[in-house]
Amino acid sequence: MLSLTIALLVNLLIETSVSFSVVVPGDPVVSHVGSTVILSCRISPPENAEALEIRWYRQDQFNNPVLLYNRGKIQDIQECFRNRTSLTPQSDQSGGLKDGDVSLRLEKLAFQDEGPFHCYVSGDRQYDSKVVNLKITERSSFSDQSDSSGPWKALFLTFLIFAILGLVGMILYKYRNKLKLQAAMNGPSHTGSPPTGGFRNTANGG
Repeated sequence: MLSLTIALLVNLLIETSVSFSVVVPGDPVVSHVGSTVILSCRISPPENAEALEIRWYRQDQFNNPVLLYNRGKIQDIQECFRNRTSLTPQSDQSGGLKDGDVSLRLEKLAFQDEGPFHCYVSGDRQYDSKVVNLKITERSSFSDQSDSSGPWKALFLTFLIFAILGLVGMILYKYRNKLKLQAAMNGPSHTGSPPTGGFRNTANGG
């Protein structure tokens, strides 16, 4: 009886030590068509996930996963996600799989990518799964124009600044010449003015 109790306690201790849960964002992840997004998913408490099975799949497509990682490498990627998906740390500070970060990177987003993505992680004794909702929006025409016209805007602003400076310089130059002309016109004139001394009468002598 005592040995059975000890065995149960040891088994319970082992199960407790390997237990984990999957943590994902509570709010939908929003991105626009053509962009790249990372669907965050991590194991809590953090543990090395390199020996675990990591399966990202869409609704009701467990056996046709977006990406399947098992036995230390990627085993399968759904056809429509080939060359545009991978397991990527959610930040530069993350240690990736070694820290339990099993986030999914999606590139070149399209409208058909919108919807729930299941993050499923399985070990020898336990598994857990959570859903990340992805929302796709149209890329605004304003952002397209701002991206494509960025260099032209900088060139235009540079030209405008030089034009304004040139105009101000021209105005100041003309104003200065005008002041000089007015000063010359308003100054004393010696043409036709009488001598400063009185006339001497030479006819009467003396």
